[in-house]
Amino acid sequence: MKRLLAAALAGAMSMLSVPLKADVNADSLILMRFDFGGFGAADGYTGVSAADGYHSARGYGFANTATVEDVPASGTGALADAVRFKSDVANHVFNVDLPKGVYKITVTTGDDRSTTISAEGVPQLYFLTGSNAADSFTIPVTDGQLNLYTGAGVGTEFSISTLEIEQISAGTETKPTIWVGGDSTAASCYNVTDDAVHGWGQYLCNYIDTEKYDVRNISVSGITSADLLGYSFATAERYGKSGDILLLAVGINDYTKQNTTTPDPSDYRTNLTELIRRAKAKGMTVYLVKQHGESSDPFKYPLPASRWFGDVIDEIAESEQTGVLDLFRPWLELCLENHYFEQEAYYASDGLHLNAGGADRMAEMVSEQLFPHAEPEEPGLQYSFGIPTAVYETEISGKAVSNPHKGFVMTAYSPHMLSDAFEYGIGGSADNHAWDVVTIVSGSPHWNDLNPAEGVYHWDEIDEMLDACEQYGMTYEIRIMPYSSYLAEDFVPQWVYDKGAKKNTAESRDHPGENIVFPKWDDPVYLQAHKDFVKALAEKYDGDPRVELIDVRPFGDYGEWHNSFAVGDEKYMPSLEIQKDMLDHYAEAFDKTLLVLPSNARGEIYRYALSVGITNGTTV
Repeated sequence: MKRLLAAALAGAMSMLSVPLKADVNADSLILMRFDFGGFGAADGYTGVSAADGYHSARGYGFANTATVEDVPASGTGALADAVRFKSDVANHVFNVDLPKGVYKITVTTGDDRSTTISAEGVPQLYFLTGSNAADSFTIPVTDGQLNLYTGAGVGTEFSISTLEIEQISAGTETKPTIWVGGDSTAASCYNVTDDAVHGWGQYLCNYIDTEKYDVRNISVSGITSADLLGYSFATAERYGKSGDILLLAVGINDYTKQNTTTPDPSDYRTNLTELIRRAKAKGMTVYLVKQHGESSDPFKYPLPASRWFGDVIDEIAESEQTGVLDLFRPWLELCLENHYFEQEAYYASDGLHLNAGGADRMAEMVSEQLFPHAEPEEPGLQYSFGIPTAVYETEISGKAVSNPHKGFVMTAYSPHMLSDAFEYGIGGSADNHAWDVVTIVSGSPHWNDLNPAEGVYHWDEIDEMLDACEQYGMTYEIRIMPYSSYLAEDFVPQWVYDKGAKKNTAESRDHPGENIVFPKWDDPVYLQAHKDFVKALAEKYDGDPRVELIDVRPFGDYGEWHNSFAVGDEKYMPSLEIQKDMLDHYAEAFDKTLLVLPSNARGEIYRYALSVGITNGTTV
């Protein structure tokens, strides 16, 4: 038994930083590491092969050696081998004698397609996938022995490569626990890339005070409320207690598996009610979770108020007196405010599940609602989109009502396109009623036309558009382009190249085998010339009320921060540091006029733009 730890192992334990509770004496701290398989033990581990049956003098071993076999694994060191449990043979359990206490159990699998780790007769870690998947759980041991085994996954290769047992407390009372009972949107995922599907339950511990709470994720991909009730909830029910919190985040599969546009919520309501009542019987506080929506939701009209039985959740919460965590509305707001970036950065390819970054952000959102930093100013205040709103009453006229500074934008390259002399202009022969709701006009002046020589600026094109916009009650969005692949034209002034700025050459995406030449965006001569131009532009137009906004377009095709016309696209963008420096320059130059970053900008640079006061925009 490992209460008779060898001196060498005790010495190794003394070097580890393990948090102790008041009821634990450092001399009695237990820490065991087992290396399973037949290839010997790695340093700091006790080796265990499939032939090691349980013996009380040793204090560990397999209850039935016929149920296990040594197998190789693809890791290194202690992870180079494993022991496979034969689930078709009875009593396939690994036993470890332990004194009464609370223990953190960390398991690393072998090369499994998918396996569930069970202990003390109930599942503890659900569906670990791939080679050497690792995770931890904390449980009390009250009968003097830990009983652990694998199974209930995909395939038959259920194995364990290493096991670590770390004593947390000499008592049997665990910390208050937050239980996450959900489907794939909350489930833990293992051995997958960041852009693959991830669940927020795996990241919740990043935003919870783990000195006060344990976080246990019992979410399982694909489950309905009935599956949760009949399967994974058993773990929470076994260990649940007063002070615990249960988050119920299911409903998508209940909804979609009925394969109808109006699913019947009867079974869902019954199952959630039963889960709530059984959890409350254990003393747990229950929150129902309104799950986030799909990436297409921000583009629907009218905007959906909820998804996946959201209204039913409100009804159940009211009747059963539970809390509600609304992930749908805040997430929809996030996507509406920064829709292109959030879709690209946070969703996996299926448009429903989140990737690693999205799951992490969602976990933060859960924690913010679960433990709000401040009480709302008004009790019961409903969620709003946080945008200042003015309400006007108008007489019914039967005509369209425009919304200044919002809505559709019309493109016009000259004042003529606004006038009635142009077929589609205001009052033109085409009777273009789009102008009834449009108050913003956009144009795309070319840099070389505005700045034909160093220090020389011709603003006539912009001034004429501003005068025309003012005449017709419009404002002007200025989008100055440095390059156009569609027109195959370089709008960087020739004097910039004469000073030594270089160009890139890349293979055309649309015409394989052909090369395309375009500005070298990180060339120092180019960068300085563009900064000088921006400074002059700001001196001329910053604060001009006729200017609706300035598009920030220093890099990429049409200035849209991408080079999608070229094979290799992203490698031709300047470094993140250069991109941030250019945004800083724009933000410093324009103190009054709104700056907008085109929505094709990617990743961190988008968030950085928001942090310096440059808002999101769309490509028009």
